[in-house]
Amino acid sequence: MIDTSDIIQEPVTEEALLLEQIERYRIKAASEYAEKEYLLKRDGVGFSPRGNVMALSAEKKAGKTWFAMAMAAALLSGNYMGMISHCKDAKVLFFDTEQDESDGQRIQKRVHFACGWDFNLDNEQFQIFHLREINQAERRDFVCKAIEYLKPDFVIVDGIRDLLSDFNDLEQSAAVIQDFMRLSSDCKCAIWAVLHVNPNSEKMRGHLGTELGNKVADIIHMTKTKNPNNEDDVTYKAEEVAARSHKDIHSIVFRIDDSKPYGAPVLLSGDEVEQLEEDERQSIIDILKKYMSSGLSMSYSKIRQAVKEGEKIGSVKADRLLHQAMGVGILDKAINGKYILVEKPIQKTGDLPFEKTDEKDTPF
Repeated sequence: MIDTSDIIQEPVTEEALLLEQIERYRIKAASEYAEKEYLLKRDGVGFSPRGNVMALSAEKKAGKTWFAMAMAAALLSGNYMGMISHCKDAKVLFFDTEQDESDGQRIQKRVHFACGWDFNLDNEQFQIFHLREINQAERRDFVCKAIEYLKPDFVIVDGIRDLLSDFNDLEQSAAVIQDFMRLSSDCKCAIWAVLHVNPNSEKMRGHLGTELGNKVADIIHMTKTKNPNNEDDVTYKAEEVAARSHKDIHSIVFRIDDSKPYGAPVLLSGDEVEQLEEDERQSIIDILKKYMSSGLSMSYSKIRQAVKEGEKIGSVKADRLLHQAMGVGILDKAINGKYILVEKPIQKTGDLPFEKTDEKDTPF
């Protein structure tokens, strides 16, 4: 054996380390990089790509857990709630930080029902964990280690806020999101972080929400609507509000069918969605009529300010309402650059959220 104890090794210079990093991280023209692999599709449009972090946002009790469960069921069963799976033999982890064991078990049984699995037998493809009793430091550590060990395809963290002590702390927020970005890349999985929004806004809460919004590939926002004539008739809408590298998927509108075992989300029919859209359109007209006179023009900024103050909503929500109004022809731009209120029938585009496609129901 050669004695190397006396061999003096040259120290690695900062320049050498920098050059190594430049070569490692530089995108090269001749290299071939894999295209994004979308685990789910909606009307032919892919979403939830491997190796990425996504956000599911909502106000309290607005259906976020129902939709998270529906995504898991779609991935595992092949086709559910208008979502088609493109991952054979998927493995899904569902971490719940808020509910107790019995609530978590109901989520489990709903997924089992959608997949046609035995209610009383565990299935390794879908594993759900209740973390309410664990302190935040241990929660974050457990979630990260479980993902690394179990190597899932798809992860839902229902309550990312509970993985840190202060969601307004910049360092903590950046650290937990960086953990998720690293894990999604290393384990080649899709991670969905569920977070509440600020009241009367679509902005996710705190510095955590800001940082999450800057980093994610997709953001789906949930809204809940009650029928004014029947308070028991509640519908939920999952709407993509941001997509980094693909067009938005069509909205998914559903209600809960309590006649199914443990309850189950059911996709609304085309006629039902049309009626909801018409009701929503009329609701927007009713709001704008409070602040605009028919035939008289107003600047966008004045309409926006009047709606914000009168409806007691934030800037994001006001902008969204006005953009919806423009999209269906309720607000028209006049020659003078201002806007007028126009009450006319909704414009049919043929690109409705329930439009049929040539996508096969059986993806595998």
